[in-house]
Amino acid sequence: MASRTVLKLLLWYAIPLDLLRVEYFFIKSYRPKRYLYIKPLIHKNTHKLNNIDLIGSSAKVAVGVLLLLSLFLLTVQTKNKLANRLFSLFLLLIAFDLTGFFIYHWVSDYPHLSALKRASSLLQMPLFYLYVLSMCYYNFRLRWVHLWHASLFGAFFIALIPRFYLLDTSAQVAFLNDRQTTEMLIFSILGELQYYVYIALTIIALRKFKRVYLENYATEFYAFYRWLWQMIIVFLVAHLFALSKSIIQYGTDTQAIIWANMVVSLIATGVSCWFVLKALYQPALFRGIDAQLEVVNDLGVNPSPEPKLDSTQQEQINTLQQLMQTQEPFLDPTLNIQQLANLMDMPPKELSQLINVHMEQNFFNLVNSYRVEKAQEILRDPNKQAVTVLEILYEVGFNSKSSFNTAFKKHAGTTPTQYRKTHLKSYE
Repeated sequence: MASRTVLKLLLWYAIPLDLLRVEYFFIKSYRPKRYLYIKPLIHKNTHKLNNIDLIGSSAKVAVGVLLLLSLFLLTVQTKNKLANRLFSLFLLLIAFDLTGFFIYHWVSDYPHLSALKRASSLLQMPLFYLYVLSMCYYNFRLRWVHLWHASLFGAFFIALIPRFYLLDTSAQVAFLNDRQTTEMLIFSILGELQYYVYIALTIIALRKFKRVYLENYATEFYAFYRWLWQMIIVFLVAHLFALSKSIIQYGTDTQAIIWANMVVSLIATGVSCWFVLKALYQPALFRGIDAQLEVVNDLGVNPSPEPKLDSTQQEQINTLQQLMQTQEPFLDPTLNIQQLANLMDMPPKELSQLINVHMEQNFFNLVNSYRVEKAQEILRDPNKQAVTVLEILYEVGFNSKSSFNTAFKKHAGTTPTQYRKTHLKSYE
């Protein structure tokens, strides 16, 4: 009798209600001497319980990490405060969404809050898109027109007024638990479409940013650019798992639903930790450009396959080449199109068109070609054999070894070390 009481207490405090009903049925159906038949079932449900605990625990870790990172982004001293605030709000919305893994009683206790949690997912991708814009362009500012990004979020609440907000609490709970309602199906479909639309908009924005950057700046930007692309890829992969989980939840296989939720919660934890590691190990990833700059092709210039030079343009090219060889402005690692245009005494847009259309290269490659030529000159000098490659790359205007090696191999066809060995052999 005592053993039965202990078993009941253990089941009551250790196993969720839906599993407890099954256990209690077997306890009432069999005599104590036949408890052997109960053990396999207890073991099986304990395994389910462990999986459910893992889902909740991993989601709690993810939420905690996201909250700490959001607090850090809001309090850290930085020039680009808008980007930090947008990313912090984006992370907070993800954390709010992840609470559904361990605060599942919200649906019955706080149906309004549960509806808000579901609707908040419609703000995640718009915030991420605005965050990317604020990262790419240092003078990006939020304007009233950007409120249209929240239009789907607002439409969701308007659509729920007659079918949700005008109902009593029990009817609201029933509405949220029913995945087959017209509103929930439309919400799911529009949410998926919105996700991929904003992924496409973000990719377009990044491609434009790259073109503008290469036409106007000469500093290395690939770490920052790679970071944004990595986030897009990670979000796409994570979303595919979340989409699979949502599809599985429409079925009746409890074990599959548990495993799907566990995988998604673990992925959320991994992505959250990845954000923190990026913030710790690469705090200087972010660099923006002027939002007023445009791609040359967007300025109304339609270059022909073989652009013709008039006497004025040829003279400007000669002046530019002479300036680069005599004054060597490329030695400045922060050189941009505006500074070079000031030296040329011509408008930046006109200089950008001259380089891109008539010299058939962008500003980034033009400047790096002169830097590589200067590095080649030093590497060929037998009197400068003691100068290391690292010292040379900083001397000629590069700010990282990776960008120097990439540019050198592109323009010289070999690595700096191999180039030095090859050309110094003739002096031996």
